[in-house]
Amino acid sequence: MEDVILEEVELFKGLIDKHNGEPFDFKNQFNLPILNALWRVTSGERFEYDNQKFKSIVDRLTEMLQRIGNPSNIVIMLYPWITKIYPKFMDRDKTLRIQHEILDFIEESVRTHQENLDPAAPNDYTDTVLIEMD
Repeated sequence: MEDVILEEVELFKGLIDKHNGEPFDFKNQFNLPILNALWRVTSGERFEYDNQKFKSIVDRLTEMLQRIGNPSNIVIMLYPWITKIYPKFMDRDKTLRIQHEILDFIEESVRTHQENLDPAAPNDYTDTVLIEMD
């Protein structure tokens, strides 16, 4: 695990160095190495920082965390029936859409792991969990 983190730090440093000291938009940039390290341990995959699918997932996760962390969500937690009457209350429909897109991404990875699973040789945490579930 430590090697994975060190490798991500070096790769992220390389991303920063590409800008030659010039200012650039850091929005969501710090999330890239964190998510990549976690995803690599979990699924054995690593994304390049310019991968559009990866950037899209990072954007969705960031937006999801912002939505969940919004203090006004306490209203939905206290009165969940409101969303049955008014599904777009506080953009709940958008939050659910983002959540489903993230889950679809994860489910795709799990399906791939199930198809390629070798119980005698787990490659990552997902393989280990699938073997344990069997």
